[in-house]
Amino acid sequence: MLKLLILLFFSLVISKSAEPLVAFYQGEKWHFLDSDGKTMFENNRILDVNGYNEGLYNVVADVKGEIKNCFMNTKGELVIITNYDEIKDFNFGKALVINNYPEELIDKRYGFINKDGKVFIKPSLIDATYFTEGLAYIYDENRRGYIDTNGLMKISLEDGIVGYPFSEGIAAISNKEYKVSFINKLGKQILPFDYQEPAYFVGGLAKANIDGVVGLMDITGKIVINPQYSELNKFSEGCSFVGILGAGMKYNWALIDSTGQKLTQNIFKDVQYFSGGFCGVKENEEWYFIDKTGKTVLRNDYTYCGYFSGKNPIAWISYRIDNVKMSAFINTKGEEVIKLPNNIIKAIDLRVNKEMY
Repeated sequence: MLKLLILLFFSLVISKSAEPLVAFYQGEKWHFLDSDGKTMFENNRILDVNGYNEGLYNVVADVKGEIKNCFMNTKGELVIITNYDEIKDFNFGKALVINNYPEELIDKRYGFINKDGKVFIKPSLIDATYFTEGLAYIYDENRRGYIDTNGLMKISLEDGIVGYPFSEGIAAISNKEYKVSFINKLGKQILPFDYQEPAYFVGGLAKANIDGVVGLMDITGKIVINPQYSELNKFSEGCSFVGILGAGMKYNWALIDSTGQKLTQNIFKDVQYFSGGFCGVKENEEWYFIDKTGKTVLRNDYTYCGYFSGKNPIAWISYRIDNVKMSAFINTKGEEVIKLPNNIIKAIDLRVNKEMY
């Protein structure tokens, strides 16, 4: 009996340690793999997968012949079947839901549901954001500001002010003239309405758009990198990319460090974010990985690559051999550790909720 209990305990530990990794569509069904590369379940009722968070998948499913936006548990069971036109992933136990009203002046209405599927705020809001750091911006005819997860108004905003999600205790707000400022969690305005687009602080730094060109600022508004670029990605692990508009209104990206020093020229056609010291970049028609000095660290003939993540970091990659689309997860040595079937139609990396190609 004791041996059985010990085995049961270890099986529970193992099952809890494996998190959802990827969902992919092949053979007229969706397949779900965990972080060990093992099949969790398959489902042919699922029509699309939009994301995963807080133990629930955001999916589109065929429910008795009707297409529904649903939430599914890690056993593949539909636990919340909704009638909403759109649903977003759960954050802080709440999911943002949206209904369309195309014939009315306000074409969308927003609300929230709890994890039991019950209405937290009915979809009557004119505007809302998902919850970040325990707060969500809402606006209707009677109130405007940030609520907590109990529905209590924590930060009231003046008429005409629009709020954006919090990041590192700071949120962007915009006024009737579409100028942007920033507030803290006490609702205190910490920067003036001098900026042209909302931005999010990461590592104490955020993009600053002034007069149509972008640079970098800290939480005091001090300019760290002078505005001079067409675009600047958010920082991750002390690095980012600055973009210059090129032919066809497409960006050419260069790697920079947190001081603004350029570590490469504007040679990349597309870029990811740094994770685990690596970043996927596209040059010409090939994807490959670079390190934080801009040096190529893994082979450069991928057709797409994603993000390194996890205790033993792995990243999605795709490539072609004789017109056959191959997909796998590789480790930081470039070795394929989880091989996926050939010619996958669609896949989403559930760690970052991003579609892979």
